[in-house]
Amino acid sequence: MRNILIVSYSFPPLNNIAARRFGEMYKYLKKSGWNPYILTTNSEGNLHIEVDESNIIRIGTHPQKGMEIKKDKSKSIIRKIKNNLGFNSRLIDRSLDWYKQVKKAIDHKDSPINKINFEVIIASYGPGAALFIGKYLSKKLRIPWIADFRDLAALFSDEYYKRNRLLTLIDYKIEEYLLKDIEAITTVSKTLAEILHQTYKKDSYVIYNGWDNIQQQNIIFNQYEKNYIYYAGRLYKHRMNSIYMIVNSLKYIKNLSFIIRSLGPKELNEELLEYIKRNNLEEKVLIMPPTSPQVVLEESSNSVANVVVEDLNEKIYWKKGTLTGKFLSLLPLTPPILAVARADSEIGEILSATNKGILCFNEEQIKNFLQKLQNKEFFPNTDEIIKYSKENQVRKLIGILNGILNKKLVKPDIK
Repeated sequence: MRNILIVSYSFPPLNNIAARRFGEMYKYLKKSGWNPYILTTNSEGNLHIEVDESNIIRIGTHPQKGMEIKKDKSKSIIRKIKNNLGFNSRLIDRSLDWYKQVKKAIDHKDSPINKINFEVIIASYGPGAALFIGKYLSKKLRIPWIADFRDLAALFSDEYYKRNRLLTLIDYKIEEYLLKDIEAITTVSKTLAEILHQTYKKDSYVIYNGWDNIQQQNIIFNQYEKNYIYYAGRLYKHRMNSIYMIVNSLKYIKNLSFIIRSLGPKELNEELLEYIKRNNLEEKVLIMPPTSPQVVLEESSNSVANVVVEDLNEKIYWKKGTLTGKFLSLLPLTPPILAVARADSEIGEILSATNKGILCFNEEQIKNFLQKLQNKEFFPNTDEIIKYSKENQVRKLIGILNGILNKKLVKPDIK
């Protein structure tokens, strides 16, 4: 078997999309004749994935404790001052302590990394420390590496994220240096691949987060009296308008509730609760605490539609390529998907190809969808849905890896 080293700050048992990306790819890499080793942190969580612990090298500790986001750090006084002055960096942050810990550990002669014959490295951003580690190990072990981006780093921009010109330039120069010797870039959407390729002139490929095999045979009967639409995940400030549009639409829909399994943060939970009360919708919108992956699967499978929300802002180009792993994990479930996002979102392209739901970008569209929901049938395109499976994404990744090692690069998604 060919040995590959994957650098990922987040990995099971931590339960988030970052941990799932390579956590769920592991078994398919094994199945295809690759022997993946994971360089990651010690973490807590309830995401149980069959992984050989002897293939996991854990250094340092992941800061996330539990599932719920209890505090929005952007609200602290120090953070507010930094934000106001634009002293924010996507690459220089406290995660660099992890880079130092890893570097110290692997420089030791007894480090397991020095005893394994690795052929290639994948380093997955974020945080920035992963890219620093990828570059360092590539040079130390004299093997090629791939930079994987689940999100933009230096090229990131957002109306809620203030970064002054100096820090923007520093981030860009650091990222340009880090990516100078990479063999390829992988990322989670076509738009991000396009942006990264145009900026750094590196072959760029789309490896979707994808969906994994989902066992639905043991799904329990719907425990709620009313039909409901369903959202499970974290709340983000830039996505709240999308949620408010759905909440408003429920005023006009009879016998339909909205269940939200929120991971927080507390401030946005409270803001949403206040909005619900102000509109007298307490009986129609229920905010519930985090729960296990199995319960989320049961509740989402019993819904009449699963909800995906994204930013409606069309001024920032890269946001059309925001494809959450949560969205793709809903594709194989029976209920259709109600996505609220900007009109040109890549989500719409996938929903159209798979016939799995609808993309809405205004309240009238949402109301029309919800009114017809209980009478309208969707006939999903199974062949298209299968394209987005984790197993198929791993097949594509292996083609890229073989191309790099055999000096015959496969055709990039973005030229």
